[in-house]
Amino acid sequence: MPGSGSRGKQSKGTGRIRREDPLCHVGFSTAHGNSLTNGCRQRFARGSGHRQSVELPFDEQSDGTQKIFELAAPWIDTFDNGHVIELDDLHEHLHAALVHFLVNRFHRPKANANGAQLIFSTHDTSILNQDIFRRDQIWFCERNSRQETSVIPLTDFRPRRSVENLERSYLGGRYGAVPVLRSPPVQR
Repeated sequence: MPGSGSRGKQSKGTGRIRREDPLCHVGFSTAHGNSLTNGCRQRFARGSGHRQSVELPFDEQSDGTQKIFELAAPWIDTFDNGHVIELDDLHEHLHAALVHFLVNRFHRPKANANGAQLIFSTHDTSILNQDIFRRDQIWFCERNSRQETSVIPLTDFRPRRSVENLERSYLGGRYGAVPVLRSPPVQR
């Protein structure tokens, strides 16, 4: 894995890359404006049985790794100070299980002692779950033909608590807010 900031030799072998311990030395002090990405490197070992490694600078990390580090300081500040954090496309570049974990932290009194709040948009329908959200916490955005957006609460549809599968109902169009897909005209 040659590239800027790489160290060590690449070993000959299977070509598989195995993740080792992170080498991230980051500052979490939002009061001093430290960047969480300063000095961040990730160590990978390559090959079978070889312990040589390559460090990747932050800009060569996966989009998901970069996003979680970029969210860390505002996230910590939000919890520490009881703020509201607004995030567009929370799911982007993050595994669904990680999104569930992050959202659930807002519902745990020990993790959220200061009453922080999260407002986010997502296209990840797996989070539409009554075990994660109350019905009054879910709102849908629907765009009309004039490109105007309406915001509609789930409570307007009166889903049955613990019975209705919200994800299936949403994908089936029960709540609206699904894209209208048209086939383009066929050119002959």
